[in-house]
Amino acid sequence: VRASNLTTISENNHPSAIGSWADSPWDTRNINYKTARIHFLLGKGKEHAQNYQKLYQEMESQFFFKGYEYILFRVNTSDLVGSQTAQDNGFQLVDGLLTLAWLGKRQAEPIVNVRSALETDLSAVKEIARTSFIFDRFHTDPVIPNSVADELHAKWIYDSFIKNPDERILVAEDNQKIIGFLSYS
Repeated sequence: VRASNLTTISENNHPSAIGSWADSPWDTRNINYKTARIHFLLGKGKEHAQNYQKLYQEMESQFFFKGYEYILFRVNTSDLVGSQTAQDNGFQLVDGLLTLAWLGKRQAEPIVNVRSALETDLSAVKEIARTSFIFDRFHTDPVIPNSVADELHAKWIYDSFIKNPDERILVAEDNQKIIGFLSYS
């Protein structure tokens, strides 16, 4: 379990904003930059935007002091003040997440076989991961070379197969050839 760092901004001895961040070893190892991840910024009151700015500036001084080279910040789309604070401080939008819902009605009979992955599937799934994720946050980030982003996805799948017992992988096969996968936990 990674320890989180809490940063607070107070007014009149009462917290007006709080933020959390932690070291991101997986990203550090895979993109070759010492990386931290901001978990959240929370604030209240009329000075919400100014407090976020002060909070981020305090966090940034901690990042600089600890030698971080790359900072990730996943902001909820409804947090407009958080998004603006990130943009005001040089963050670039490199990814968007979608949440999809299914009504539970099957549209057609499946045309492929879906099953749990086996260790013998690792090589094929790594190759699919290496070549399929070209519109992700790593490939759209101008700091990360495409070759590093490609290999990062292969390492992620390797970790999912070998190192992370909580990860589950399903593979889709057509005529006994693996044509896709789904990783979840």
